[in-house]
Amino acid sequence: MPPEQLVASVIEKEQRILALMAGIKQNLEFEN
Repeated sequence: MPPEQLVASVIEKEQRILALMAGIKQNLEFEN
């Protein structure tokens, strides 16, 4: 796997985690 592809997949994973965390935060704020 070329380095560019590796970097792209790491960024993709980070964005997915950030989106997940944002969703969880919204759920918590919605419940309170």
